[in-house]
Amino acid sequence: MIHTQQRIWTEADGWSEPQGNLPGQPQLVFVFGDREFVERESLFDQVRQFYKDSYIFTASTAGNITGNEVLDKAVTISALYFEKTKIWFAETNIENEFDSLNVGKKLADFLPQEDLVHSLILSDGIFVNGTELAKSVNEHLPQNVTVTGGLAGDGTAFGKTVIGVNNLPQSRRVALIGFYGKELKINYATGSGWTATDNVFTITRSKGNVLYELNGEPALDVYKKLLGDQAANLPGSALLFPLELQLPEEGVVTRTILGVDEKQKSMTFAGDMPQGLVARMMKTTAGDLIAQAHEAGKKAAGGGHVDFALLVSCVGRKLVLKERTAEEVLAVRQAIGLETPVFGFYSYGELCPGQNSGKHCLLHNQTMTVTTFSET
Repeated sequence: MIHTQQRIWTEADGWSEPQGNLPGQPQLVFVFGDREFVERESLFDQVRQFYKDSYIFTASTAGNITGNEVLDKAVTISALYFEKTKIWFAETNIENEFDSLNVGKKLADFLPQEDLVHSLILSDGIFVNGTELAKSVNEHLPQNVTVTGGLAGDGTAFGKTVIGVNNLPQSRRVALIGFYGKELKINYATGSGWTATDNVFTITRSKGNVLYELNGEPALDVYKKLLGDQAANLPGSALLFPLELQLPEEGVVTRTILGVDEKQKSMTFAGDMPQGLVARMMKTTAGDLIAQAHEAGKKAAGGGHVDFALLVSCVGRKLVLKERTAEEVLAVRQAIGLETPVFGFYSYGELCPGQNSGKHCLLHNQTMTVTTFSET
């Protein structure tokens, strides 16, 4: 069985009383929160005092998920004690989005592979090509090892994201967590809820995850026309207009942006934007997002008992859902069991195998991704 203890910190109230009892020192502690707060050395020191001998993994977010709540301007902790599973990790720097293949290989090669059953990626959310990071990790881990995870966030500012392993978090960091042991059972699923519109474009110039032209026009100009008055709120407002791509190997994927370059009139996306492909604008409703979150929870539960669920949802969904954001979390909880401890964050990209990819991890945007953990 996996035992969980959770805490919440806010500037007004400090740390809440811990919820949940642990039989011993937890092996793994997740710390998610607003970048302004998780970068504070005093807060990290307090977490270390709570859990002196644990691996502490920190990520900045675009919102925190804990229980039924979705919190901003807060720091949340979920400490996990595994009765039978062992934990190990690898971490490294990422120089830029074009270094992602090398980073994935370096992480996967460093992680011991004997008895490895699952890996979890926590990555910088801006200086990364999530497509290539996932591809490289897939290629250098055993084929039977599943991979899920997410890209850190920075609210809707898209300024700086940070990741930390046993230290104060920093920009341009990527961590890969390994879970070892035959008694660990992992399930996962993603839910979208977005549908393509009649706004269709051809990607006429791109490099990796940087998009320069749509239909021969500067990509940023095209988006500004679509956004109208909301163009002043770029890059965050572009999350309301994700693109659907049909990739040769991955199938249908959704792409959202990480940043814009006014000089180049380009847009940087979380994953590859291959030149020559057709891109379709997408739309959604709050009801569709919530319904698909429920479906993701149902698939990830697998009809069995779940000890712990990690949720990674896209900041773009949060912008659409607004005051109904907590409803998609509740929809997942209703699917996996209200008694199951739930924890997670709103991200700049979600990592999980796709519907047709087998155990091959893919980058997703605009999805609710659920990973469930149980010990048999």
